[in-house]
Amino acid sequence: MDIPSKPKKKSHGFSKRQRLLKPGEFSRVFKAGKRLTTRNFLVYVLKHGRNEPGGRAEDEPAMNRLGVSVSSASGNAVARNRIKRLMREFFRLKRDAIFPDITADIVIAVKKSAKAADIKDYTGVKEELGILYGKAW
Repeated sequence: MDIPSKPKKKSHGFSKRQRLLKPGEFSRVFKAGKRLTTRNFLVYVLKHGRNEPGGRAEDEPAMNRLGVSVSSASGNAVARNRIKRLMREFFRLKRDAIFPDITADIVIAVKKSAKAADIKDYTGVKEELGILYGKAW
């Protein structure tokens, strides 16, 4: 007797493959990436591809990856973790719309002048990071 399979839903997860994890990956994006600034964030974007310097290995899938950097000047651990969660949530929900034509490593760093009180909720993060849409890379 065959058991009917459930239809597969589009994954909205945020796996380790979609994150920058190693210090060397962050350094490469900080040094070679293009920088955008907002009131509270610095956004570094480094396009990658198989034919570009620093490109991904052949066996790795091409996808946008995110790294988040929040300094201790932004608040206590609770506040810093909330900021990181809000930025990851923005990326998780909007990753396909941000760079539809390219793949890139993205690091979002909170400016030292930004405090946790300045970054209150997801709506504020979404409005401020909306600069990523429609940029010519």
